[in-house]
Amino acid sequence: MEHRHRGQLTGTLVNRCLRRILHLRWYDRTTIRELWDRTGQRQVEQEIGSRRGRWIRHTLRKPPDSITRHAI
Repeated sequence: MEHRHRGQLTGTLVNRCLRRILHLRWYDRTTIRELWDRTGQRQVEQEIGSRRGRWIRHTLRKPPDSITRHAI
């Protein structure tokens, strides 16, 4: 549950930063989808999932006696 809450906070922070970069104010009605499309960014959850998957694939290519492979 805490993990989901942390992801929401991260997404909120990124959205706020993207709005600031685009010089959007609170009265500029823009959906989050439009915001992400205009900036060409991927949503935080998608990026985290992608990086996590790459790290797991990287770790599984290591030798069987590797410490990081045992951690998985």
